Amino acid sequence: MPNKVKLNEIVIDKNRIFYDCTITGEWQRIFHMDRDFFVEYSEDMTQCPPSIAVLPFMGTMLVLSWLFDAEIILNQLDCDFYDAIEDMKREYVEMYPKFTFLGELTVAQIVKTNKPKQQHGNTVLLYSGGVDANYSLYTNMEDKPALLSVWGADVKFEDEAGWNLVAAHTRQVAKQHDLPCCLVKSSFRRFVNYGVVSKLLKRPSFLNYWYTFHHGMGLVSHAAPYAFLHGIRYVMISASYCFKELHRSFCASDPALDCAIRFCGCKVIHEGYEVARITKIRRLCTYSKRMETPMNFRVCWVTGTGKNCCICMKCSRTWLNILTEGFDPEDFGFSVTSETVMQVIGTITNEENYSKIAKNDFWKDCYLRLKEYLESEQQHAWKPDYYELLHDLMKELPFAKSPAVAAKKETTNQAKPIPLSNPPVKVLTAQDGDTVPNSEKSRNFAARAKKFLRGGSTNSPQNKD
Repeated sequence: MPNKVKLNEIVIDKNRIFYDCTITGEWQRIFHMDRDFFVEYSEDMTQCPPSIAVLPFMGTMLVLSWLFDAEIILNQLDCDFYDAIEDMKREYVEMYPKFTFLGELTVAQIVKTNKPKQQHGNTVLLYSGGVDANYSLYTNMEDKPALLSVWGADVKFEDEAGWNLVAAHTRQVAKQHDLPCCLVKSSFRRFVNYGVVSKLLKRPSFLNYWYTFHHGMGLVSHAAPYAFLHGIRYVMISASYCFKELHRSFCASDPALDCAIRFCGCKVIHEGYEVARITKIRRLCTYSKRMETPMNFRVCWVTGTGKNCCICMKCSRTWLNILTEGFDPEDFGFSVTSETVMQVIGTITNEENYSKIAKNDFWKDCYLRLKEYLESEQQHAWKPDYYELLHDLMKELPFAKSPAVAAKKETTNQAKPIPLSNPPVKVLTAQDGDTVPNSEKSRNFAARAKKFLRGGSTNSPQNKD
């Protein structure tokens, strides 16, 4: 029997969109057939037409249908999204030439969907609370982006307490900057059996299905109903990599893949692709101190609790980056103790992790910055009694055993670390010609954020607003 999925009906009940579908063929094994596919929004969705309401479903099923040569059968689909499908497919084919992309799409009615009149800003930002998402937010503050966070992406349904932390953080940031926000609960990751899919698609350079194929389109598609209802023109997803890091990894959130997605006149922006992660961290931390703007980074995807474990490879690399740029990790959401440092040493010396770190340029950059930090006087500004532990951590990194890497000096024009005991006091002022919102307070805040975070001068006189 050929692989097929037929979407029988889309049921919209107030804020909940439910997808009644029938799946046939061998590919049934890649789904949890006993689970429902639904999406819940923090506002009413009854005015969302089926041609747009179907997009979160398509954001999960489309790539799977290509990889498992399946047919998707729909009643309605937005014409902009339909016209973009060949572009999306072509980008996947070019990025993953070792995979075969087939499949078929049958749509009874292709609909030209007209958006309502714009209600607030032009942009909705997929907001996780991480470094990349915060960089996108603070460099685009003048656009007053709505923040959209998804429960079910990296925080599991079972962890309601963890999601409550994430939701509270998104609401707090939105309130702090007078921004709209939307909270989404989706079963899109529960519906797919990622273990089976990843096993069936395993290749030498393949990490897992979510990272390699799904998360860009999967997340962007969840913003579609909200964007339609508010007349929004742009969905913004934050870049995980810089254009200089193309060789580092194949990732499902890529500028070519993301920007190929279109629906009802709305386009996707892959934001921050021109800036390296360490630069984002430096600019955000410096900005936070100068503007006295509290900023917590939520980067951990291991715990699924909404908190940073501070021990996994992503957490430890992030707080080490913060530290070596001259800031206290605890000011940015990382509770680091001596026990934490010892546990990180255990994490990086784990055989599997050690081999991954040895091939990871992010960690190589981290090693070089840590080496420079420990050789400078900056280390006395943060828990001097941890100095030996940090030295032990550095010596356990694989790069310490490579003479070529250990001797390497950085050639980039990086800012000097800022002593924690002497934080900067100057702030940036709004400049003539900046595009800014109406509020005087927001106007100055947005202009200073954009100019500073994009690498502008830091010598402006103190603003008095």
